[in-house]
Amino acid sequence: MGCLISCVACCFCDAAASLCCKCLPSCRNSTSTRLLYGLILFTVLIVSCICLNPSIATFLKKIPYLCSTEQSNICNLITGYGAVYRLCFSLSLFFCFFSIFMIQVKSSADFRAAIHNGFWFFKIIAIIGIMVGAFFIHSYEFLYVWRIFGMIGSLCFIIVQLTLIVDLAYSWNQAWIEGFEESGNRAIICGFIFSTILFYALAFIGIVLFYVYFASAPACRLGKMLVSINLIFCVIFSIISILPKIQEHLPNSGLLQSSIISAYVVFLTWSALVDIPIAECNPTLNLINVTIIDSSKNKVTVETSNLSFNWQTGISITVTLLSIAFACIRNSSSNSLSRLTMDVG
Repeated sequence: MGCLISCVACCFCDAAASLCCKCLPSCRNSTSTRLLYGLILFTVLIVSCICLNPSIATFLKKIPYLCSTEQSNICNLITGYGAVYRLCFSLSLFFCFFSIFMIQVKSSADFRAAIHNGFWFFKIIAIIGIMVGAFFIHSYEFLYVWRIFGMIGSLCFIIVQLTLIVDLAYSWNQAWIEGFEESGNRAIICGFIFSTILFYALAFIGIVLFYVYFASAPACRLGKMLVSINLIFCVIFSIISILPKIQEHLPNSGLLQSSIISAYVVFLTWSALVDIPIAECNPTLNLINVTIIDSSKNKVTVETSNLSFNWQTGISITVTLLSIAFACIRNSSSNSLSRLTMDVG
């Protein structure tokens, strides 16, 4: 019995990442740790999407005594944007604490590294406990303040995501160049050229559609400015990537990275355009929900239309998941981004 308990306890601690070792390839302890943290992020992301689904609120209202007239606030707390804010606040608080806790940890010999790589059962319990506590925060000032933190955090995440995409593009470009130099296979060059043209074509089509649907009306000055500025930056970065001076310091850089970044910038531009609250400048306005948090009156005003799983939501979630997955599996000690900076230096 004691042996069985010790085995179960081991799975809850530092061996949790090896539960699927028979069906998955072996990996380093640090990689498995990142995968488990990524799985936690993925789980919270899925739960957040579920909370935004209007059918969940409708289903909860059918449960007796849960969402009655006297207890209607319960359903309002566990569904909608307020629930997403509380979930993200809890996870941010957990990771913020661990980032402070892991300062100056440089090797696995440090006892804090063992806590970082193990004790998953207790970590999950802690996350759930923080989330439960967050749902007891009924103050609408919390939603207003956390929305501001959310906007700042979103900007930081976009920068991190852009860094990961640059790293991925550099690794991709380097792998194909080395593969062609070693084998001389023309299919690699064809794939390289095709991928570059494909990403530039997607970016070009996106820019044209933006001008047609989001920036054609005279009142759409903001849309025109956003599209034009990002178009100019994409052209400038593409030209810079093929300059002789850049090629001298970074021989593995080129148009493939620029095309991928251009496509990503076009996607970010689209994400900004669909949030413009002017009907003639945003043909997708009737497909999204608008949440207005007014802290001065201690209430939340929500203007809601039919929330649906649109293309923006799907692509955003896909890009986020791919970024998290790449951040989990890449080798942080010798990734191409570090080599890129060393080459520049």
